[in-house]
Amino acid sequence: MGYAWAWAFAKTKSIMLPLGFHLGWNFIHNTIFSKGPLGALVFTSQGGNELSDWTSLVNFTLGLILVPILLLIYLRYFVKEETESKAHLL
Repeated sequence: MGYAWAWAFAKTKSIMLPLGFHLGWNFIHNTIFSKGPLGALVFTSQGGNELSDWTSLVNFTLGLILVPILLLIYLRYFVKEETESKAHLL
């Protein structure tokens, strides 16, 4: 995630996009998935069996790999790079 946020800063020459990514992730993680200190909010467990052993490891690993990869794809294809040509507008 640090690499993706650093790339966002390098590409836009602004701290606002990485800051927005960080705050957005905190909001989704804490509020939507109810994983933070606020307790159960939107999605809550309704019982069932807890994942254990290799399935838990696979889900954890996918979360650690999939989120940064999706962020890097977003940065690569949807965020325009800041250029020096805009400097004359100031």
